[in-house]
Amino acid sequence: MELDIKKILIEIEKDVVIDELNIKEVQFKLPSLKHKYVGLLVRAKITLAEKNKELETTKKSVVDQLKEKSHVKLSPNTLSEAANDVGSIKKLKEEIEQLELLITLLEKTEKTLSSMTYDIKNIIEIQKLETT
Repeated sequence: MELDIKKILIEIEKDVVIDELNIKEVQFKLPSLKHKYVGLLVRAKITLAEKNKELETTKKSVVDQLKEKSHVKLSPNTLSEAANDVGSIKKLKEEIEQLELLITLLEKTEKTLSSMTYDIKNIIEIQKLETT
């Protein structure tokens, strides 16, 4: 599965639905669901680290280009601020922001899936009480 937040949200919606008819199925699938989202979380963190390195490299390259093209000597802060306005830097920052949101979503999903064990247990207890 790709790291697309909209597609992952749709998957999460499907995976966390519990009702009286599918409770046993969800209970058996729960370990694999946890693994699925933890795997996505790790992949997202790896991708984030790669994007941060790419941002750093690209920003350094842009700063060097700006320094060479400038007719006057500019301070490192001014060069860094000017580099932030370059399209490739803006695009990388947006991708990093999206990955950070995805990581937050996946961390929350993992916690939700971990607590689903207790939710399923409680549902089963309620069903037992209703049938006796």
